[in-house]
Amino acid sequence: MSTPAEEISAPVRLSADRVVGWSDGNLDILLARGNVVLEQGLLRLRMREAVVWMNGSEVRRGQPLRLWGYGEEARLGDGAHVQTARSVLFDLQTRSEFRLQNPHLEKRPAGEDPLYRRALAAWQTPSVPETPPIQPPAVSQPPEPAKPESSAPGKEPGSDRPEASKPEKPSAPSKPDVGRVLPGGGSARTRLRSIRIAPRGSSPFSHETFPTGADEYATVVLGGVVLYVEDADGSMDISTDRAVIWSRTVGGERLLSDLQIGRTTDERYEVYLEGHVEVRQTPSRGPLAGKTRLLQADQVYFDLQRNLGVLRNAQLVMPEPRLPLPVYLRATEIRQVAADFFEADNAEVSASRLPSDPGVIARAPLATLQLREVPERGPFGRIVTDPQTGQPRTETQLFGTADDFSLWLEGVPFFYWPHVEGDLRDPLGPLDRVRVRADRVFGFGLMLDWDIFELFGGERPKNTRWDLETDYLSERGPALGTTFLSRGENLFGIPGKYQTDVRVWHIYDTGTDRLGGIRTFAPPTPWRGRDTFRHRQELGEDWTFLGQFSWLSDRNFLEQFFKREFDEDINQETFANLKWQRDDLAASLLVQPHLRGWVNETSWLPRGDFYILGQDFFESLTWFSRASAGYAIFSPSDDIPAGFPLMPIPGEFLRFRPLPPSGDFPHSGRRELARLDWWNELDWPFQLGAVKLVPYGLLDTTWYQETLTDPDGTARFYAGGGVRASLPLTRIHPELSSILFNVNGIAHKLLLWTDYRYVRSDRNFRELVLLDRLDDDATDQARRDLRNYFLTFFPPGSREFFLATSPFFDPQLYALRRGYEYSSETLDDLQFLRFGLDQRWQTKRGFPGQQHIVDWMSLNVRATYFPDPGRDNFGHSFAFLEYDYIWHMGDRTTLVSNAWVEPYADGARMFNIGIFLDRGEHMSFYLGYRMLDPIGSDAVISSATYQLSPKWSITYSTTYDFGISQNLGQTFIITRTGSDLRVSLGLTYNPLTNNFGVAFTILPTLAPPKLHHLNLSGL
Repeated sequence: MSTPAEEISAPVRLSADRVVGWSDGNLDILLARGNVVLEQGLLRLRMREAVVWMNGSEVRRGQPLRLWGYGEEARLGDGAHVQTARSVLFDLQTRSEFRLQNPHLEKRPAGEDPLYRRALAAWQTPSVPETPPIQPPAVSQPPEPAKPESSAPGKEPGSDRPEASKPEKPSAPSKPDVGRVLPGGGSARTRLRSIRIAPRGSSPFSHETFPTGADEYATVVLGGVVLYVEDADGSMDISTDRAVIWSRTVGGERLLSDLQIGRTTDERYEVYLEGHVEVRQTPSRGPLAGKTRLLQADQVYFDLQRNLGVLRNAQLVMPEPRLPLPVYLRATEIRQVAADFFEADNAEVSASRLPSDPGVIARAPLATLQLREVPERGPFGRIVTDPQTGQPRTETQLFGTADDFSLWLEGVPFFYWPHVEGDLRDPLGPLDRVRVRADRVFGFGLMLDWDIFELFGGERPKNTRWDLETDYLSERGPALGTTFLSRGENLFGIPGKYQTDVRVWHIYDTGTDRLGGIRTFAPPTPWRGRDTFRHRQELGEDWTFLGQFSWLSDRNFLEQFFKREFDEDINQETFANLKWQRDDLAASLLVQPHLRGWVNETSWLPRGDFYILGQDFFESLTWFSRASAGYAIFSPSDDIPAGFPLMPIPGEFLRFRPLPPSGDFPHSGRRELARLDWWNELDWPFQLGAVKLVPYGLLDTTWYQETLTDPDGTARFYAGGGVRASLPLTRIHPELSSILFNVNGIAHKLLLWTDYRYVRSDRNFRELVLLDRLDDDATDQARRDLRNYFLTFFPPGSREFFLATSPFFDPQLYALRRGYEYSSETLDDLQFLRFGLDQRWQTKRGFPGQQHIVDWMSLNVRATYFPDPGRDNFGHSFAFLEYDYIWHMGDRTTLVSNAWVEPYADGARMFNIGIFLDRGEHMSFYLGYRMLDPIGSDAVISSATYQLSPKWSITYSTTYDFGISQNLGQTFIITRTGSDLRVSLGLTYNPLTNNFGVAFTILPTLAPPKLHHLNLSGL
C-alpha cells in the first residue's frame, strides 16, 4: 500500500496505545501496539500492532519524507468498503510532516522484539509484491555522496541529425555482492519517481518510437536532451547529445508527453546515452545530502529504476567534504553497480581536472570506489559507542580498492603494490611523503613516510595516523622509525577526550655530530635513537591524566637530528601526572623518575600538590594557597667535562657568588630528601575613589629533610606582604580621524599600577637544594656549552670569562630578584617597588554600519626599584627597565618593538624592532633588528613568502650579525603546488655548522592535513 499522488501533500499521523522509539544510524524506528491508526488524507489504516521506519524526522526542502512499515491484523477503509488482512506492508510519502499523536513515547531499543523481527523478515522476502524503494536494513545506513565542481557543458548538436534506426538494448550489469550500500541501490522493486525531459539547448529535439517486444518500446531522441529524475532518495540530471529510452506499456507520443510534464510514475525506464554525456547525482538524505557528484562519458547505459549503469571512456568526479579537492576517477569503463558503488577498468585516480595536468597519478587495472558506512573505531580497533544512546557510532568512508596498484610521478612509475585498499581521504596509496636532502652533516638522504594502515590493508580508526619512516643518510647510516597519533573520546569506555602521541626513531650512526662552532663530537654509540610516548586523558568532568615517557640514547641526539623539537618542544622528561579540579580547588599527583644522566634533574617519587585558587571570605578577603609534599632524589649530571670536576665553590653560600667553574651546577651531589611546603597569599581588595588597592600578606613554610648545611633537616619560614594599586584612566578623542593612518576616532586607555613588596626569610636560599628546574633543556644546554667554551679558551679578566662566572647571569638569583614565587628555593629576603604604565589607543575600523573596535597602538612600560640595592641588586637601585610597543598601522601591517635593560655596566640588554607585512595568501614579509648585550650581537633578520602565481611560491630567510660580523644563515625554498601534489626545493646554509644543504620534498595535497603532535606544553 502506498500514497496516492494526490495525497502526497497531506501529513501522516500515527496513534497507538503504546509506542516505543529508537534510532539506528540515520533511521528512526517506531514500534506501536494496541489500536494503531495510520492516517494520511482519506487513507485510514487500522492495525493491532505495527513497525514504522523513517529516514530522518524532518521534511527536507523540496523532497518528500518517506515512511514504510509492517502491520498485523490490518483494516483499511470504513463501512462496506473495509479490507482486512493478517499482515500488510505500507509505503507512504509526504511533503508535509509526520505527527505522532501519543503524549508519551518510550525511548529504548527494541530490535529483539518478535514483532520487529517479523517486520524485517516481511520486507526482506523477495516474493513480497509491494516492496519500498527504501529497504530497512538490519544495521544503519551509510550517507550519500558529496558535491563536485561543475564541469563544462556538453557540445550542442548540429543541424545534421542522423536517421534513427531500431536500437538494440544493451544488457544491464549484474549486481555483485557489495555488502551494505545505500537503500535502493540495485533494487528492482517498485519506486515512485518523477522523470522529465527537456531540450539540452535552445533547439528542440526530435524523436521516433520503435516496438522492441511485447509491451516494450524504444524511443530514439536526437538533438540534445536533458533528463531530470527525482525521487525520495534524491535527484539525477542526465544531459546527452543522443538518447534511447526503453519503456514498458507506454511509448510514442504518450511517453514523450508524460516525460515532458514530469509526471510521477513507477514505470521502469532504461536509457542509452551517447555524445558528451554528463550525469549529475544529488542525494537528498544523509550527512552528504545536497552534494552532487558528476559522471562524464562518451557512452552510457543506465537503468533508472535500479541505479545501475555502464559508462565507456568515463570520468567520475567524487567530492568528499574532508578533502580539499574532489577525487577524479578516469577509466575505460566505469560500472555503477549500486547507488554508491563503482567499479572501474584501467583506472586512474588523481586530483586534477585535466588528464594532462596531474603530477601524481594512481593507476590500477581494476579498482572499486564505494561510499560506505562503517562502525567508528578507537585506536586499538574497539568499536566506539555513543554514551547517550549506547548504540555504536558510525562514520562515512570514501572506500577504494585496487589491484596491481602503481604510483606515477610526471609519467614515471615510482611505486608498486599488488593490492591496496583504504579510505580515499588519504588517496595516494600507502606512500605519504617523499623527502630528498643533501648536506655536509648528513650527506645524501632519502626519507620515505608510509601509511601503515594502507600498507598492510588494515582499517584506519577515526582521527588516527600511523606512519612508518624509512630513512637513509649517507654520512650517518640507515634509520627506521614510526609515528602514531590519535585523538578521540571514550577510549576503552572511559568517558572524556584523549590524545596519544608516539614517536620512535633509531639510526645506526657512523658519522660525527656537528652542533656548531667547536661542538663536534663522536657519538657515544653507533646505535642511537629516541622513544617518546605522550598521552592526555580526560577522566570524567574533574579528572585529567597527563603522561610522558621519553628515552634518548645520549645528550646530543635530539639536538642533532630533531633540532626544532629540541629548541621548541617541552622537556624530554618521563612523568605521570593525575590532576583534579573543581571550581576554585585543584589537586595533582606527580611521579617523575630520572632517566637522563646528563641533566641536573629531580625525581619525584611521588609528589602531591593541592591548590586553592581565590577562595572568598566575608566578601572582602581572597585566599590563595598551595600545599606540596613529596620525596625528591636530586641527581646532578654524570658527564661533566674533564677539567671541571666537582669542587667547593668560593663563597658558596653568598648571595652574589661567582658562578661555579663547572658547566653544570649546583655542586650538591646526589641528594635524597623529603620536602613539605605550604605557600599562602591573603588579599584584601577595595576601592579608594578611582584607585583600586589590594593589600596582601605572604606566608610560606617549608620543611626539608636535609639541606646543604644541615643533614638533619630544618624548617624555613618566609613571610611578608605588600600592596598593589592600580588607577585606570580613559579619554575619548572622537575628533581625531585620518585616512592615511586608518583612524576613525581615538580612545586612549591608561592603567597606572604599582606593586610594593617586603618579605623576610629565616634561611639563606643558597643553603637549600635546588629541586625545581628553572630552565628548559635547550636553555640549560646552551648555557652549559657557552660557559665551557668561555672558560676553556679565554683567560680570567677577559669579557668572555666574566660572562661565564658573573652572578649577573645566575638563573636562581635572577628568579629571586624577579619575585618568582613558584619554587621555594627562590625565596629569600627581598624588598622592591615595581611600577608601570600600560596604554592602549583604540579606534574603529570596518565598513559603515559594520565597524568594530581594534587596538591601533599599545605601549607598556615597567621598571623595578630596590630600596636595599646592596643586598638585592648588586648595589644598583633600578633594574628590569622594560617596554613593549605594537602599532597596527593597518589590518595587514604591524610595527613591533620591545626592550629589556639592566641599567648598569655589563648588565643584560635586549632590544628588538621589526615590521610585519601580511597580504593574505600572496605575500608575508618581516624585517627586523635585534641587539643582545653584553655578548655584542647586532643582527638584522629578514624573511618573506611570496606567491608568484597560483602554482608557484618562494620563501626565504636570512640573518646577519653586524656585531660579530658573522652570517648566521640563509634559507631559500621554491614550491610548486599542484592539484594533487606539492613539490618543494630548498637551499640552506648555516655558517655556524659550516653546512650547506639541499632538500627536496614531495607531499600530496589531495589528502587532508595530518593530525598534529600532542602538545603538553601546559605542564
